[in-house]
Amino acid sequence: MKGKREKACMNGHSRRVLTSAQVASACELIDRGGYTVKAMAAKLGVHRSTLYRAIRQDAVDRILHTGRYSVGVPVSPDHRRAMDREAARESRLANRADTEDAELEKFLDAALDEITDLE
Repeated sequence: MKGKREKACMNGHSRRVLTSAQVASACELIDRGGYTVKAMAAKLGVHRSTLYRAIRQDAVDRILHTGRYSVGVPVSPDHRRAMDREAARESRLANRADTEDAELEKFLDAALDEITDLE
């Protein structure tokens, strides 16, 4: 065991206990509300502080690798679809409001024309 520890620490870093895939899965399950951090850490066989540290390190690695600041829980496909549906709904509502505004303007113009014709 001592040899493994020395080998892992040769470069000054301790070896990773959790893989990026494990961290991503843990984040997704925690985000969905199925698990608490403590329960997920117990399931993975690590202390909760280890899981918090792994999530933080995974986010930093992702930023350094992609150059984008996207810290947070990975977005599941279901969550992505829900966000897309909400964006489409907001777009439809904005278009409907523009149409209603145009119809109201036409109505007011017609009413103003009738009033001026009566005078």
